Amino acid sequence: VMLEAEARLFGRNDRVKFVEGELEKKEEELVEKTKGLKQEELISAQLKHELRDEKVM
Repeated sequence: VMLEAEARLFGRNDRVKFVEGELEKKEEELVEKTKGLKQEELISAQLKHELRDEKVM
């Protein structure tokens, strides 16, 4: 009975570690995506600014 309980507990710990690992991967992916989005926003803002400057000239 003790071994069975330990095995279940051990299995649960493995699952928790796996899920935590998956969450960390997802978090890193989101960070990368938001970095990309911020760069795109900066680029589009820069382009809009340049277009505005050209219209003024």
